[in-house]
Amino acid sequence: MSCSDEDLLHLLRQGDRDAFNTIYERYWQTMYQSASRMLNLPEQAEDLVQDLFINLWVKRADYDIENLPAYLRKAVKSRVFSPGSGQRLVFRAF
Repeated sequence: MSCSDEDLLHLLRQGDRDAFNTIYERYWQTMYQSASRMLNLPEQAEDLVQDLFINLWVKRADYDIENLPAYLRKAVKSRVFSPGSGQRLVFRAF
């Protein structure tokens, strides 16, 4: 599916699974790499990003996202640094 992010978000809000799959394919790797740089364990980064996309689908009607990449980047950072996330996050030592 070759659509703009704006079009994909519109379709996503309507429950279009193809739109969700396109968003996932377009952004999963980038969000995973971002989370991996912030966390020590790749498994935690993978779980965090999977959870992000699950929530995007489940709560799709509740979101009013204007800039999808910015929203996803902020959501990754929020999940990494949120003490109430319910996940034990291990940070990489620099």
